[in-house]
Order: sequence, then C-alpha cells, then structure tokens
Amino acid sequence: MPRDTRRSNLTKRDILILWDLYQYRVLNKQTIKERYFPNSKYYVDQRIKVLKHHKCIRAGTYGGGVGERKERLSLLPNNSEGDYRT
Repeated sequence: MPRDTRRSNLTKRDILILWDLYQYRVLNKQTIKERYFPNSKYYVDQRIKVLKHHKCIRAGTYGGGVGERKERLSLLPNNSEGDYRT
C-alpha cells in the first residue's frame, strides 16, 4: 500500500517559517497564522504538525487560564550541543 507523503514534505512556506523561528527564536502560533496563513483557519495546525513530525520545532503553551493559553513555537537544535547550524 503506498504511503501518503503529502503531509511529510516541507514546503517553501515551511522553510520560511523555520527561518523566522531561527531569526526570532520563538514565535506564537497566532503570529505565524497571521503572517503565513491569513485566509485559513486550520491549515497552520497541519503545517505545525508536519514541522513537529520532522523534529524541526518544539511547541509549548503559556499564558492565562482555560481558553486563553497560547502555543509558543521554537526551533529544535540539530545536535546535542544546541547548535542550529546544519
């Protein structure tokens, strides 16, 4: 049975998101949505899931109470020394 590869490929937009995370170190999901997915309500969640699957980013939550928490995204270093270079 063929494997579904549509969600596993990184897009040019994914690379731009990773570049922004490299420059700013941390962004919240709302900022990424406004910048890269202004006309889509849920596509940002799909792309974040792909970036997590590829172990490119990590996500955590911060902020107020129920319904007010925000997701914070950051790059994962590619080695044990915390170096972001390839």
